[in-house]
Amino acid sequence: MSNNSLRLRFRRVNSDTVAAVGMWLAATAVVSALLWILFDIFRRGASHVNMSFLVSAPEDAGRAGGIGPILVSTLLILTVTLCVSAPLSLASAIALTKNRHERSRFSRIVLRCLEMLAAVPSIVFGLFGNAFFLHRSGHGLFHHVRRTDAGLHGVTDFDSNDRTSNPCRAR
Repeated sequence: MSNNSLRLRFRRVNSDTVAAVGMWLAATAVVSALLWILFDIFRRGASHVNMSFLVSAPEDAGRAGGIGPILVSTLLILTVTLCVSAPLSLASAIALTKNRHERSRFSRIVLRCLEMLAAVPSIVFGLFGNAFFLHRSGHGLFHHVRRTDAGLHGVTDFDSNDRTSNPCRAR
């Protein structure tokens, strides 16, 4: 081997190693931050989670009480979503596998739709769905913003240094 090819090979291996080490360090930092946050939540909040909290309804606009109805509604939404999406996705997968070699019009359309779904972040679909359903229900975006603003007026404002106005601080 010539001296130039050895140098080029060393440079390529060196840059790949640096990139790999950088990726591992970034991943380690993100996972460490996530674990630290989860540990802190568990350490400070584990004593407040009991069966009463898990099954009772929220009170005082969500500042007290439990999360029972919220858990039930979440499970219902997940169940309905899975009941609709699982058969649909399985049927699409079977149809695409069956018609893959034929390149029928149906398979081209479904593949194009899947590529578009994969290319667009899910938050865009969520915001589009939110705007669509607000418009279809007769409520405009500003009505939604006004309701959110009105709901936030019920939340107590407090100064973090003033112990008398903060209901969460020990007196």
